[in-house]
Amino acid sequence: MKLLISLAATTALLLASACAGLQARENVLIPAMKTAFVGIEKNIGEGVVAAKLTHGEAQVVEAEVAKMRIALDSGDPYKVKAADWQRLMPLATLGVTSRNLVPSVERILLMRIEKFDRAYIELVKVLR
Repeated sequence: MKLLISLAATTALLLASACAGLQARENVLIPAMKTAFVGIEKNIGEGVVAAKLTHGEAQVVEAEVAKMRIALDSGDPYKVKAADWQRLMPLATLGVTSRNLVPSVERILLMRIEKFDRAYIELVKVLR
């Protein structure tokens, strides 16, 4: 239930920021992304295991996860943009789909990843 409430709150924040300017995105979008990334980070870890990455590959992913976490904590949209979300997203998705989850839970977790992706794209679009 907590997951559903958290997802609903994150979704509301992400949607509310869709029409806002860069300053509003920094104040609304990044905190919502930060909240969502806590769970997504766990999905990425599961994806690393499921993908059977080498130790070196796993270290690269771990460094990129840390970079994203630090960027989101800083609230700096340029740092968030610099983090390699395109490398992390497939692993997050794999971390969800490779597990034996109840379909409704899987859909919720995948939706969180998708919404984070949309928020990331929106943020990057504004910074161009």
